[in-house]
Amino acid sequence: MKNVRMTKSVFIILTIMFFQAIYIISSSAITFGSPDTDNKYPNVGAMVIAEDQDNAYVGCSGSLIHPQVFLTAGHCTYFMVDFFGIQVGNIKVSFDNTDATNPSTWKNVVAAYWHPNFSSKFNSNDSQDVGVLILEEPVVDIIPILLPSEKYLDNLKANGSLLKAYFARAGYGTRLEFPPPTILDVDNQRWFTEDNKYQGLTKRFIITSQNSAAGNAGTGYGDSGSPVMWKNSDGEMVAVAVTSIGDPKLVALDKPFRIDTYEALSFIYEKIHEVDPDFTLAPPSMNGKKSAITWGNVKSSF
Repeated sequence: MKNVRMTKSVFIILTIMFFQAIYIISSSAITFGSPDTDNKYPNVGAMVIAEDQDNAYVGCSGSLIHPQVFLTAGHCTYFMVDFFGIQVGNIKVSFDNTDATNPSTWKNVVAAYWHPNFSSKFNSNDSQDVGVLILEEPVVDIIPILLPSEKYLDNLKANGSLLKAYFARAGYGTRLEFPPPTILDVDNQRWFTEDNKYQGLTKRFIITSQNSAAGNAGTGYGDSGSPVMWKNSDGEMVAVAVTSIGDPKLVALDKPFRIDTYEALSFIYEKIHEVDPDFTLAPPSMNGKKSAITWGNVKSSF
């Protein structure tokens, strides 16, 4: 039978190292959601750690933001590559909605990056919990998700759009079942919810509720790096944040990391530009408001 985890000894060692290194809980899967059997969110994928074709597991989630660039959380790329020492060649990306550990669905990864200001204390306002994977070949059959303009969420808040608002979430990993509260194992398929309720906004994070008693849903373990999605006025999904940290019991508040800041967007577009110098920098604007991102000799107003 196919083993969809790493060998037991390696997995245990990595797990112990992980919780020794991090003293806050990172978030990683959809709770109180539904399986994405209709492939509603095709540009949401899984970061798969593969010893070989028979030993693989979902490490994190993320989204396609360019045919060769996969957006995820900085703690996913940092801890997997720099801390655990996993070779980039053993990291794959899958966009399969039913089984991300199926080798036939894997996309090869050639580079992994985390923001230069990422810190293992990524609950702080100074850490930048954003990372990217560079794919070996462009993904030509999936439309990348849209990226936000700078201060996108601040503009939504200012015009009242976030009052009683809900975000869509999608990812791979554990789920929560009641009663009693039981965390279910990863089943390697994509799950989603559109009931992640907005609660507040800070300098670096969105605060959302996944309290099932209030009809809300959110993330769990296995979904770090997955996008927090806002439907714009054209009906298109915009990734405004990535899943970062949350309630260890998966029933209270979630704190996705905002990517609509100058620091996060500069890093993201720099990495896109490295693989595609001709890439047009055109994130969606917010009600005609314009902002600018500058790095190197490139400046874009949008």
